Amino acid sequence: MKAKNAGILAAVLGSICCVGPLLLIAVGLGTGAAVIGRYHWFFVIGAFAVLAWAWGKHFRERARCACEHRPMDGGRRISLFTLLIASMVVLAFAGLNIRSYAFA
Repeated sequence: MKAKNAGILAAVLGSICCVGPLLLIAVGLGTGAAVIGRYHWFFVIGAFAVLAWAWGKHFRERARCACEHRPMDGGRRISLFTLLIASMVVLAFAGLNIRSYAFA
């Protein structure tokens, strides 16, 4: 799996904890929203783990390409931009979860 795809997966995992219950409530499945809401920290921790793996994969690929004196496959800028956006999404949703506990 490429680093940018792993970044997208991390952003999806991070957003499941907040967007998932809203979608389930809109569809009429409130009990499913309660289950996801109860286990939201597993999604956030999983998102951070996948995000750390994606950043590590990006930097390993960059170091390998620098040793071989060739450009990165798939575009370095696109991969870096995707990872930065995914990092911001995961941090934003984690911040929403922390805020809900701190001010509750």
